[in-house]
Amino acid sequence: MEAAAKAAAEATVPKPATAMPPEAGTKGGVGKSTRYALEDHTHEVRARRKRVTLAAGTGTYAGKFVATWVFDKPFATKPIIVCTPEDDGGNPVAAAAVTASFTRDADGLWTSVVVRGWRSQPVPQTLATLLLNGVFNIFDASAAGVVVGLTAAEETPTT
Repeated sequence: MEAAAKAAAEATVPKPATAMPPEAGTKGGVGKSTRYALEDHTHEVRARRKRVTLAAGTGTYAGKFVATWVFDKPFATKPIIVCTPEDDGGNPVAAAAVTASFTRDADGLWTSVVVRGWRSQPVPQTLATLLLNGVFNIFDASAAGVVVGLTAAEETPTT
């Protein structure tokens, strides 16, 4: 009888969770599980952040200033990349953007991305200098050494 009472009492005590907590989404929820989370549990971060430094490219990227970011953990879906050039005191960094070069592994996971940057150069002071030099590309200064802050994230689920 004592064992049955003990078993009945223990049956009412919540048990620890045995599965990883769900990822964050756009809709919160109270949840329905009767299990509790342990104090050292973690939620997976769906975004990754990294600073990269642009350097002169080679091969396909010869003559361009690029950096390759290999993700520490691959993404299941193509990540959204946000590029934020950091001002290093030189001519303004005109842009930093993802090129068309994402890499996927044999399982179809997204493993890396190439980012490219452009730095502006000063416009010649006189119209004559501009005309004598022919076509002038304002985005033609070296972007070597430009630091770009990157954020990669999967789309937030809507369910």
